[in-house]
Amino acid sequence: MVDFLTGREADYCEVLLAEFKEGEHLPALVAAVEQGGLTTANMPLLFELRYAKSLKDRGIVAEYERNTLNATSVDFAFTTDAGTPVLAELVSISVSNAVELATQHQIDDDGIEWSQLVLCTNNDDPRFSEEGEVLLVQQKICEKVFRNGQPVKFALPDNAGTLNVLVVDMRGFLGGNGGDNADCIQLTFGNAHVNEWARRFWDDPATGQRVPIRGLFEDTNRPRGAPTLRDRIHGILFTRDTGYAGGTLIGSSFLVHNPRLITSQADLDRLRAAMGI
Repeated sequence: MVDFLTGREADYCEVLLAEFKEGEHLPALVAAVEQGGLTTANMPLLFELRYAKSLKDRGIVAEYERNTLNATSVDFAFTTDAGTPVLAELVSISVSNAVELATQHQIDDDGIEWSQLVLCTNNDDPRFSEEGEVLLVQQKICEKVFRNGQPVKFALPDNAGTLNVLVVDMRGFLGGNGGDNADCIQLTFGNAHVNEWARRFWDDPATGQRVPIRGLFEDTNRPRGAPTLRDRIHGILFTRDTGYAGGTLIGSSFLVHNPRLITSQADLDRLRAAMGI
C-alpha cells in the first residue's frame, strides 16, 4: 500500500527543499515542510512541495496560501504565460481507517510477511467496500469547497476568467492502489460514463434501495458541497505520481472538466494549458 513515505519520495523532497531554499522560492511552504519534516504524517505538505516544483519547472511564479473566501485560502494562485489566472487547491487522499481495518496481515511458512486488502461490495458494513471508498473520496473533495454550511476557498467564476481547480493525490485510494482513470471518471461523471465492469452501486440509507453512485458533476448528486463544487470548480486534476522526478507528477495525471463551466473546446484547451497538460 502506498500510504507511507518511501525513501525515494523523501530523497526527492529533500532535494527540492534545498533547491527552493537556495532560490528563496516560496519560503512559507519551505518553512511549513521543514516544521513537519520528511515524515509520513507530513505527506500532504510534501505533495504541495512537489506540485510547487511542477509549477516552478514551467516558469510559473506562484503565490502560496492566498486569502480568498470567507476567511479561507487556496494553496496556490498563479497566472500562466497565456495570462490565465488560476486558483489551485490540493487534496490528499490517504488510506482510510476502514481500509486499514480491512487489511489482513499474515506471515507465510517461509517467514515472509504479506498483506491483503479485503473490500467486499456486499459487506454488511458499507465502509468496508469499494463503494464506501468512492463516497469517502467524494466527501473529501467536497470539503475543499464547502465547510460549516458555507462555500470556502473559491468564489463564483469571475469576469477575469479565473480558473478554479482541484489537484487530487489519489495514491491512498483503495488502500494505496490509487485507482485508474475509470475510477476518476466515475467519481466525477458517474456510472453512465464508464464500462459496465467499472460501475459501482450503493445502498441508499433513505430508501434501502440499491442505486448507482452519482458523479460529483452530476446534477442528481446532492451531498453537502457537491452543488457548490459544480458551480465553482472548472476542473479536477487527479494524479497517482510515484515517480518522484521532474515531470512525473503532471505526467501521471488525468484531468476531468466540469461541463457546467467548461462548455467549448476552446474552454477545455485553455484549462488543459493552464494545468500543464
